[in-house]
This record gives sequence, C-alpha cells and structure tokens, in this order.
Amino acid sequence: MWPVRTLVSTVLAALAGIHAYADAEQAARWLERFRHMEPPVEATGVCDGHVGELPTITVTPDRAGKRLVRVSVPFAPATLPVGMGIMAEIDGTAIAGDIRALTRHPGQPASVRRGIVTFPYTFADAQPITFRLGLRYATPPSPVV
Repeated sequence: MWPVRTLVSTVLAALAGIHAYADAEQAARWLERFRHMEPPVEATGVCDGHVGELPTITVTPDRAGKRLVRVSVPFAPATLPVGMGIMAEIDGTAIAGDIRALTRHPGQPASVRRGIVTFPYTFADAQPITFRLGLRYATPPSPVV
C-alpha cells in the first residue's frame, strides 16, 4: 500500500507543477493580450496646427475630501510632447499628475492628441475648482509585479 501512495502522491505533485506552469503561461498571455498599446501613428511630415497653451480643466467633486481627479483631455498639436509628464496647478501649487496617451497627432514633433490625466487633490468643499495643466519631466513607470 505504501508504494501506491508514494506513486499517487508523486503523480499528483507532478500534475500540480504542470498546472501551476499552465497558470503562469495563461497569465502571461492574458497580460500581453490586454496591455495598453498606443495606436500606430504616421511619423513623416510636419504636424499642422497652432501651438498653444496646455488646457485648463474645471472639476466639480461629489463631496469634500481627498479625491482622485481623472479626466480625458484633448491637446493642441505640439503642446504635450510625447515622453513629457504633466502637472496640475492651482493657486501657485503644483500637483504631480500622470498622463496616459490615448492618441497622438500625426507628423513631427510627436505629441499627444488626447490623454487621460490623473492626479490627487483634497477638496475643501463641493464647489467647482479650475486647474491649469503644465509640463514636467516624466518619471519612469513603476515595474509591474
């Protein structure tokens, strides 16, 4: 009876190892399939348009307190160069933000056409507040574990 139990436990352990390997492969395939990829953009030519200031955004919170502000923002050609970071300014205070480029303007210089801007802010009340966006050096992304 003892050799049979040893054989069964060895087979089950081997199958568990195969199953764990299959889960890791499946997870890697899932991550590759659903990761964010910017669409390809034509890189030849010069981007037409008037280079202007970065936009302002007005936010009305649902209630007072610390909130994560997230908004989709359009950018004029060449106002937000690819690879630059973004910040929100209010009353002379700069708040580091994050930008996720959704689309880019065609041609050169490479710049973001539309992106999702995210930053934290503590609202004193539920009144609308206007933030001015500004450029900052981008920080390298954190590794995904």
